[in-house]
Amino acid sequence: MVGLGVTLGLGWSVAQAGPRYAERILNLGVAVLLAALVGSRAFYVLLNWDYYRPHLLDILWVWQGGLSGSG
Repeated sequence: MVGLGVTLGLGWSVAQAGPRYAERILNLGVAVLLAALVGSRAFYVLLNWDYYRPHLLDILWVWQGGLSGSG
């Protein structure tokens, strides 16, 4: 549901931006979403570093959960 909301919100922002700024808004929106994903995962990993220290490859497995809203 969050993914659907993000997609609709970004699509709405691009549609409202007009042709001059649509590409810039889309690029910035995607960059913000990627930064949010990386930041939330990094914060989660820091909070649970005792587990991730011996399991470094597990840090990349974002599809198994482990995103922090604070991050």
